[in-house]
Amino acid sequence: MIKLILRKNLLYLLVFYISYLIRFILTMIIQKQYNRTFVYIYLYLMVLGEIIGGGLIYLYQNLLSIRKKQKIYFKVNSIKKNNDSLTKENKTKKISLIFFASFFDFFHVIINNLYAPLINTNISKSIDSRLTSVQIISSSLIYTYAFKFMTKKHHKTSLIIISIFLCLTIILDIIFNLNNLHIERFLFVDLLIAFHNICCSLNGCIEKYLVDTNLMNPFLLLLFEGLFEVIISIIFSIGKDPFKNITKEYQENTKGSFTLLIILLFLNFVLSIIANVYKVYCNVVYSPMSRSLIQYLLNPFFNIYYFFSESDFNNSYIYFIISEIICVIISFFGCIYNEYIVLFCCGLESETQEVIALMAKNEIIPLTNIDISEIEDDIISIDNRNTTNLSEKISKDNRIDNFISLGNYTFKI
Repeated sequence: MIKLILRKNLLYLLVFYISYLIRFILTMIIQKQYNRTFVYIYLYLMVLGEIIGGGLIYLYQNLLSIRKKQKIYFKVNSIKKNNDSLTKENKTKKISLIFFASFFDFFHVIINNLYAPLINTNISKSIDSRLTSVQIISSSLIYTYAFKFMTKKHHKTSLIIISIFLCLTIILDIIFNLNNLHIERFLFVDLLIAFHNICCSLNGCIEKYLVDTNLMNPFLLLLFEGLFEVIISIIFSIGKDPFKNITKEYQENTKGSFTLLIILLFLNFVLSIIANVYKVYCNVVYSPMSRSLIQYLLNPFFNIYYFFSESDFNNSYIYFIISEIICVIISFFGCIYNEYIVLFCCGLESETQEVIALMAKNEIIPLTNIDISEIEDDIISIDNRNTTNLSEKISKDNRIDNFISLGNYTFKI
């Protein structure tokens, strides 16, 4: 049996991905309309989006006292932490982690613009999106070995199947492009795409660690990341003219054309704010694995677009259909990993939140059935000799503690 579970966090993931997708479409429109690349402009717009997005929401929380809800979220988390270790946390370590999170975020943007020109007609235009499932594998490995995340049976099964079909994706592309493909070039592009996705995973995992372990405000973290990336971007731009192409557009085109370019770049900037805010929100409140799901969940639909509009897959129906089946399977098991789909077979459902919560609910005695006078009598007798009787009775019935601990805490703004 298969059970579909729709959670509210899917909405946040969709907002993140829609803003990311529209920004990508705007970038493609600018590139086709003006036949120029604005790599440095996009880089600075992304960095400013992080600074302004993180800064505005952080100020909004403080000015309107919304941090009260955040303190509840942090307080619930801090129960599981050692308060002494938090107060003695090495500031150098924290700053270093913020720097590395910024560096990986910066680096994945640079790589994205480096390998994009390498994807010519001899390489599938959809290969970038079809390899984004690397993120869930790398994020899971980091969580398991660095953060001691307990991988359960449905996690392990999903990762194994996703890894197998990810390898099949690469093998399939090589087979159908043997005649007109340089293998070295193809593997180099694949390695760049994989490294680009691993950078995204490292950035997400560091953000998650800083918020969960150091109880750092996620939007303050986004602000600091943007400040670090400004410094890295300036260093990267030394000896180059980052505004060269936009200056040429102003000199060579009409005022109307240049005004349209400015409007499109401004929209790109606004969407960068939205995408960065929801990215850090989904990373730290849920997990990098949940955030990465939306990157490859819609791949079957993108394959259809690339095949019919961009003549992708060498116009081969066999190539297209096999790729489509592979993407559907990867998306399906990505949903199983994140428990949006629960598969009731082979014991894959046994350790899911849905089944565990159902089992716990069946063992709980509602508060209305608790005899208050009986509890009061037990409390009165604590001073005498019945301390053990009271603790055994409460732990046996699971009346109050289990009732309070049900459900997952959430952090809203």
